[in-house]
Amino acid sequence: MKKTVHSMLLFLLIAALLLPLGSGCAAKPKKYTDQSFEWFDSYYTLTVYAESEEEFNRYASLCRSLLSEYHQLLDIYHSYDGTVNLKSINDAAGAPVTVSPTLFDFLRFSQEIHTLTHGYTNIAMGRVIDLWHQASEQAANGLDPTVPDQTTIAEALKHTDINTLVLAEDSLTVTLTDPMTLLNAGALGKGYAAQKVSEALLQEGCSSFLLDLGGNVVAYGQKPGNEPWLAAIRTPEDHAGYDKSIRLNGTTLVTSGSYERYFVVDGIRYHHILHPETGFPHQEYVSVSVLCDDSAVADALSTALFSMPLGDGMALVDSLSSTEAVWLLSDGQTVCSQGLEAYGNGGVS
Repeated sequence: MKKTVHSMLLFLLIAALLLPLGSGCAAKPKKYTDQSFEWFDSYYTLTVYAESEEEFNRYASLCRSLLSEYHQLLDIYHSYDGTVNLKSINDAAGAPVTVSPTLFDFLRFSQEIHTLTHGYTNIAMGRVIDLWHQASEQAANGLDPTVPDQTTIAEALKHTDINTLVLAEDSLTVTLTDPMTLLNAGALGKGYAAQKVSEALLQEGCSSFLLDLGGNVVAYGQKPGNEPWLAAIRTPEDHAGYDKSIRLNGTTLVTSGSYERYFVVDGIRYHHILHPETGFPHQEYVSVSVLCDDSAVADALSTALFSMPLGDGMALVDSLSSTEAVWLLSDGQTVCSQGLEAYGNGGVS
């Protein structure tokens, strides 16, 4: 009897020791990546540490679906069956247009951002942007681009008043009271889409990911081993820039720069970031990067700060909570907001 009891105790002890090695041990999360160049004329990369490929595919499918939706809604050049988008509003030339709740929310956000940035990020700049887009297309096609003259720019600027965008929430109706006004989401679209995708991933249970949509980088959680997600501020080769990586967790890093989309006429580089008062590219900076907890806001701020005097831009950043910025000046200087160093992590991302 005593021998039987000892045998039973030995069996239970071995079973207890083996239990954690079996059902109690979770599989180590594995790194998965999804990439594409289908939306917003930009590269998209989603990196996730997931328990299985099936789990990752669910997250990637969600990302692709939402990016496709926002790409179509914010498109000003193409129409899509069954979709009322920004092109629909522009084409209506002042007539009321009923839109989806998703597009309505974006337009309302664009008005709020206009106020936050003191008018420096303006979705109603479409007619001025079109003039520069035509010149860019000429350059892309191997032709000599024609720089818009000041008279033409001045005429287009007359039709950039954000107050001509009238939203009726009860009916989800949008009206441009100036039929000459054109909407353009270029300063907001990618950041807004990246923010909405990130929120959807979190709701779906994705706890560790890094999303990069054309330089709009958003990260949540940490990599295995409590390693932080890192992002570097991209700079042109001839500029020293900011040589530290930025730790991201529940934060986003967005950069607006003059060194990718531009054309040159008579030795002058004309980039795509336009000053809302002059209608011409502002030449004080090479790039402006913004770090905060909302990708849509960061995208809007990086555009606004690019045209603001440095002192005004610094004051705006200082007035906002959990917001930092880096300015790379055309003369080679680098200026950082005071709290940026807290996010630094000197390694390579």
